[in-house]
Amino acid sequence: MLLLLPLALAADPVVHGDTAPAYRILAAKGTAELLLNATTGSPEAALDLLTLDDGAEATPHVHADSVEILYILEGRVEMVIGGVPWVAQKGDAVRIEKGVEHSARVIGSLKAVQVYVVAGPEQRFTAGERVR
Repeated sequence: MLLLLPLALAADPVVHGDTAPAYRILAAKGTAELLLNATTGSPEAALDLLTLDDGAEATPHVHADSVEILYILEGRVEMVIGGVPWVAQKGDAVRIEKGVEHSARVIGSLKAVQVYVVAGPEQRFTAGERVR
């Protein structure tokens, strides 16, 4: 008879959205809810929920050690990835390789799930005003 025992978990496997820290970002034109990251027991990947207003803009930047993935829940965003312009909207997924320069500008409003593999770049959001 094989007896299976539960594995010990390093952290709670569920982070409740209504308790996750949220910060104002992009010149107060949006918020980032930091759901999964190293501080919640997920050093391998981070997962955030971005809610951005019209005109919110991320200037050109690079994540040297992390791939960035976006899934657009609502709205539209114009991006430049590796020097090439792109438009992403509701239902689209975007993958940005580590080390590739990229920027973004929201048209209308935007709600998106953002994932970083490896966690780390999301910590820049903590420089903004904490709203929850």
